Amino acid sequence: ATLAGATSFSGGRGHIVIGGEYSKSGGVGDCYTREWCAISYNTISNPTPAVNGLARQVILPNSRPSTATFGGIITSGVLKGTEFGPGSTYFPHDYGTFFGAGIFQSGGGADPVNGFYNNYPLVAPVERLTFMGNASYDITDNASLFMQASYGKVNSSTLGASSRNLGNITIQRDNAYLPAALRAKMLAAGQTSFLFGRIADDIGPPVADVSRETYRIVTGAKGDAGILKWDLYYQYGRTNYSQTTTNTQITDNFARAVDAVDQGLLTTGVANGNIVCRTTITQPGNPLVAGCKPLNLFGQNMFDPAAVAYAYGTAWQKTHISQHVAALNLQADLAQLQGGALSVAGGAEYRVEDVEGTADEISKALRFLTSPGQAITGPAIKVKEAYVEVGAPVLADRPF
Repeated sequence: ATLAGATSFSGGRGHIVIGGEYSKSGGVGDCYTREWCAISYNTISNPTPAVNGLARQVILPNSRPSTATFGGIITSGVLKGTEFGPGSTYFPHDYGTFFGAGIFQSGGGADPVNGFYNNYPLVAPVERLTFMGNASYDITDNASLFMQASYGKVNSSTLGASSRNLGNITIQRDNAYLPAALRAKMLAAGQTSFLFGRIADDIGPPVADVSRETYRIVTGAKGDAGILKWDLYYQYGRTNYSQTTTNTQITDNFARAVDAVDQGLLTTGVANGNIVCRTTITQPGNPLVAGCKPLNLFGQNMFDPAAVAYAYGTAWQKTHISQHVAALNLQADLAQLQGGALSVAGGAEYRVEDVEGTADEISKALRFLTSPGQAITGPAIKVKEAYVEVGAPVLADRPF
């Protein structure tokens, strides 16, 4: 929706123009809402092209991760290929058409199209508001004032991809949530840990809210005093940027929460059923350990919400960018030369640009899996400029 209007006042000496626009787009759903994506073509790595005669990268339909599932999958050691289902049940993973390398397979798997491109939209929803106003007034026949203002604000709230750990989670053999039969196989093989992959569909996607507003105002005057023409203005502009993302994995907290042990077994050698984070026993003085709750990743929805609250958090960043500009320009015709008027122009400008930002402490320490990172802050840039130009048309209407 747009609206604009204009009018004159004071017998035509003043003029004003005002306009605004509002727009809202719902965006476009995730990739799988489109037929071309629901087929799920992707590149599947083929490490032995000389053996099977196929290309090193094969484009196949029905692709899904081979190193992560909704309930989790073991990706190394004697238990490799063990997938977890409801209630921490486990079974051999169906690799479908899998060439033994890379993170994708074609077909197979216990999950449907399992979340690699789920949730986050092809086009994010956006809401936008803009406004502009311009006014001028003739003080005299040879001098006028003007002012211009503009404002714009853009908001977007969108889903991201649920955290995807593609076979990079380390699980220790004494993990309290690991089924005893699997632990026994590791013990027999002399294996102390394995790598584990999981897509946190049950924990849910991060929700990102982004807002940016920019406003600008400029005011000045200009005039013509015969031989002297002049103009001056002052401008101020500011952009406020804000980004907040909830449900974001905190890398080190997640690792501590995943390393769950039986407290009695670790301290006295006798299990007592009290499952805790290992670091609450080994690093009791570490302030980052405070509040750690063990996180069960074997199967969907097997975790304590308090463990998710420790392992995931809200990342945010706010940035303010400002600019001040003041300028004066003069132009005069001083004399008439044979070729025309001897003109002199001069002026000066002063500009200050500044950026100030803040962010949450976890982002500042780069502890989130994904986040805006550290705040953007720096010393102001201050610029002083001046110029003089002379135009002297010495000759005109002469040969050559």
